[in-house]
Amino acid sequence: MAWAIYGIEDNYYLPGIPALIKLLDFPIPPGVLKTWTHLFGLYPAEEALEEIGKPSLPALLAAIQASPASPIAYANAVNAWMVIDGSRGLAALRRAANAATDPAVKKRLDAVIQAQTARACGTGNLAWSVRCRQSAADGVDR
Repeated sequence: MAWAIYGIEDNYYLPGIPALIKLLDFPIPPGVLKTWTHLFGLYPAEEALEEIGKPSLPALLAAIQASPASPIAYANAVNAWMVIDGSRGLAALRRAANAATDPAVKKRLDAVIQAQTARACGTGNLAWSVRCRQSAADGVDR
């Protein structure tokens, strides 16, 4: 299975994104040797979505908005979202939360925004940190 996931990633196979979303909690089986080009994650679907990049964002947003099938899949969807879109992703999540009509979806998105703001906005560069936190609060890209 891991090799099929890596095939989707290596070939930038966009129609494979929905399958990768379903496999976000599939770990690399013990004893499977990864190639030198795939050394980073325990979860190959997360890694593949990150490598595919921005075309993965709509499916990742849908996974984040949905009721989590598993905590691992949910965390991996959020991680991939943040790797791909970083602090701009916080603004996009805020816009999605503001547009959500389902209170449960809004609550999930608000929780992700709160957790990821603390993680992504950091405190290294104060001006950047303030802009990052403002984007997470109001949904405006900065």
